[in-house]
Amino acid sequence: MRRSTRDIDICLCSFESLYAVNRRELAHPAHTAEFLSQSTGVRLDVWSRALPRLEWGVHYPLTDEVVNAQQDAADLAYRERVIPRQVDVRDAIVDIRQDESPTTPLDFHSQILS
Repeated sequence: MRRSTRDIDICLCSFESLYAVNRRELAHPAHTAEFLSQSTGVRLDVWSRALPRLEWGVHYPLTDEVVNAQQDAADLAYRERVIPRQVDVRDAIVDIRQDESPTTPLDFHSQILS
């Protein structure tokens, strides 16, 4: 499948948006901890301690360590029946430096949700 310039621009725009959100979250850690506590049900004191320890931001290209951690999370979601079938997260990785990619993010999401 050929990756269009427009697709690459969308990925880069998404990265820029995530970067802006991360900057805002880091600038207001108390607000972010409160939001995450309400959203997840995890106690506020836990989020308040955890947030400064988390690595924030969009990192590209993904390292093997990140991909393996994401695969572990996907495997756990499958075992706990959060998603209906096993997935290989490597199928969702898009190399925006190349013109071709085996699958698109939209295809990956439809695989998980179907």
